[in-house]
Amino acid sequence: MTCHVFGNFPPPAVAILGLRKAVEETDSDVKEFVTRIFYVDDALTSTPNSATAISVIKRTQDSLRNNGNIRLHKISSNKREVLEAFRVNDLSGDIGDLDLQDDSAPFQRSLGLYWKLSRDIFTFNSDSTRRPYTKRGLFATINSVFDPIGFAAPVVLRGKLLFRDLTASVLDWDEPLPEERQREWDLWQNSLAQLDKFHVSRQYFIDRSCIPTDCVHIYTDASKEAIAAVAYFCTTNEEGVASFSFILGKSKVASSHGHTFPRLELCAAVLGTELGQVICEQLDVDPANIQFPTDSNVVLGYIHNKVRRFFVYVGNRVDRILNVSKRHQWIHVATDKNPADIGTRFIEADNLSENMWIKGLASPVERSDSLYELVTLEEDSEVRPKVVSLKTLKSNSDRLGTQIFGRFSTWNSLIRAIATLISRLARFQTCSGGKGLETVDILEKAKRVIIRETQREAYPREILRIKNSETLPKDSPIIFLPPT
Repeated sequence: MTCHVFGNFPPPAVAILGLRKAVEETDSDVKEFVTRIFYVDDALTSTPNSATAISVIKRTQDSLRNNGNIRLHKISSNKREVLEAFRVNDLSGDIGDLDLQDDSAPFQRSLGLYWKLSRDIFTFNSDSTRRPYTKRGLFATINSVFDPIGFAAPVVLRGKLLFRDLTASVLDWDEPLPEERQREWDLWQNSLAQLDKFHVSRQYFIDRSCIPTDCVHIYTDASKEAIAAVAYFCTTNEEGVASFSFILGKSKVASSHGHTFPRLELCAAVLGTELGQVICEQLDVDPANIQFPTDSNVVLGYIHNKVRRFFVYVGNRVDRILNVSKRHQWIHVATDKNPADIGTRFIEADNLSENMWIKGLASPVERSDSLYELVTLEEDSEVRPKVVSLKTLKSNSDRLGTQIFGRFSTWNSLIRAIATLISRLARFQTCSGGKGLETVDILEKAKRVIIRETQREAYPREILRIKNSETLPKDSPIIFLPPT
């Protein structure tokens, strides 16, 4: 082949490379716009004002046209002044005659999201296609809800759980499913039409008086059916009132077997850190400004533990969590104040807009300096048992053993006892014609006896090597001293 055939795997990568090559020698903001905001040939971004948007787009058009003969067009905006700054044939579809004051204005699709320009909101456009009641039909219906940000994750979760239950014993993709549960599936499928009424602001911060603190709260939770994580920006207005703005959410169906509830809670915590990594990379958030509230004391005990060891499953996931977060970032939140709990239980589509999953909390969870202990330590099968190894040594030496030294409570009493033994031995030697010792000499000799016996018990290898004029072992604790 002498050209790239459309439909081959390489073209998307080649398209991205071509765009980036065309802006290598241009302004930094244009280069960042193309390299970071574009996804193949689409881009969706936000600027502080209309003038900035017009400037960036026009300079990008010039760079792509002059350096790569690439035409940047199909421009959409929620501001009339931005649309008027470009030629009609550079705008998206029939948007040139669009009245932004008309609420019935058509939707724009941006990277698969439905964007209503007149109200500057994201929404859904449900697929009313009736598919066969088969494994293939159920799978297609679930995937017809395009929701990469996770607005409707608790709604779609219901369909995923039904798909798992209905197709558990079905191998063929086109085999009819049990009729007794078809009504349950039809009710959920019909409820998806209510997603058309859902909308969420495109802007994170609607109130211009809000003070962004760059603080992100990522809540995690798990149930026997699913695990979930949801992230919010936390802002404060001039009056000190906090508000939350939805960033990203995700729900996953839990494994039907082989997972204990603490393991599921830990998997939810890992999912929360994965959301945190995406947010830090895409929104330039400092990882230190993220909090991870969870209602699981078991998970908090695992993460804050510094003493006990875990078996492989828990140990690996705790390591993954601590590779991207710090222990003090994980705090406790009550279950009734945990928005992620909604993502593990599913809700109806018509209740989505006013639900805690989208709106977040009324006030942020306070960061705590508490140290969370391991819960039910003796019953937790994930914690390795603490093994105590005992070693007994038997000495065959007939010398004075130091085991009797522990019977004395003070140093002076030990010296006096040993001195008494030496004195009686000296008196016996005197009666036998030997020379007696002075009291001062007896006390000094008692000290030397105690020290010598202690050294013989503590350093038997070293003493033996010194007697044989050999060097000390390299692992000896007294190798840096000059023993003689």
